[in-house]
Amino acid sequence: MVLDSRCRFLFLAAAAPGGTNDIVAFRKCGIQRYINSLSLGRYVIGDNAYVCSEQLLTPFAGVERNDLRKDAYNFYVSQLRIRIEMAFGMMSNQWLILKRPISVSTKTFGKLILCIGVLHNYCVRERERLLGGTTGGTGPVNVVDEFADEEGNAGENAFRPSDVSVLDVPGNSIMRDFLVDQIAAAGLRRPGGALS
Repeated sequence: MVLDSRCRFLFLAAAAPGGTNDIVAFRKCGIQRYINSLSLGRYVIGDNAYVCSEQLLTPFAGVERNDLRKDAYNFYVSQLRIRIEMAFGMMSNQWLILKRPISVSTKTFGKLILCIGVLHNYCVRERERLLGGTTGGTGPVNVVDEFADEEGNAGENAFRPSDVSVLDVPGNSIMRDFLVDQIAAAGLRRPGGALS
């Protein structure tokens, strides 16, 4: 699944059982095609189960986490990833069927989950309409969108790699490095005591 900053589903699939390895489900459900089709400067935040790329940004792992700048990036990325947990909480509180074991056929289960996802998005939009704004905001850091125009297109100051051929190095991301630099330039750090 892919969510936006307002906890709305942009991509939702019920293509594999819950115990399926993340990478297996990722490859099976078509989300990889969705992510790879994102325009330059648009990306999805994932966890370390995935390989970092220009469209799928992941936290730094291992000794790289000890770098203060990368630690700050990891903190703010985790704040964005919390939206997934928020959406699950919103769904399970709204749709009580999710609070108990669901006894439907496997054929029907996927349709049920997709239906709940559509209804969830409808409820989020209606709540925003009734409250006269958005619920949830954009998260603590959204450095790329501050360079976007009203339609969300990258502006003249947005990230643009000068050597597009470098974009295909698995596990590395120019976009991730750009965000690390932007977070550091903004003076942002992990609150409550950073690593030394």
